[in-house]
Amino acid sequence: MRPRSPAPRAGGLRSASRAGGLRSALRAGGVVVAAVAALGGCATTSRVAAPSVTPEPGDAVVRLVGLDFEPRTTTVPVGGKVLWQWTDSVVHNVVSPDFASSKELDGGAHAVRFDRAGTFPYRCTLHIGMDGTVVVAP
Repeated sequence: MRPRSPAPRAGGLRSASRAGGLRSALRAGGVVVAAVAALGGCATTSRVAAPSVTPEPGDAVVRLVGLDFEPRTTTVPVGGKVLWQWTDSVVHNVVSPDFASSKELDGGAHAVRFDRAGTFPYRCTLHIGMDGTVVVAP
């Protein structure tokens, strides 16, 4: 007698076994890790102790206020730095495929120096719709 295959789900997808699903997820995770590692040369991340740090010429400051990044789009030259400053008591983070901060409250700051031209979207993973973009001009 032939074993029955699982019934199709919505969209024609079939349920995978737990072990098979885990193997697939691990393989996919390895691809993601490899992709992120390959992008590692795009930006340099650093934790900054206080938001009072003065940006250097060409750097930009983005403030995390309420549920928004101010400004949402920031432009810096190649080699420029963006400094995110937490300015209220709401917990936020800044996450991109190229960099990530820890979760911070008022007084926290996070800096990233961008080593190549491009557009780098980022978001706060804690608040839907709270996203921004860094444009690095050549």
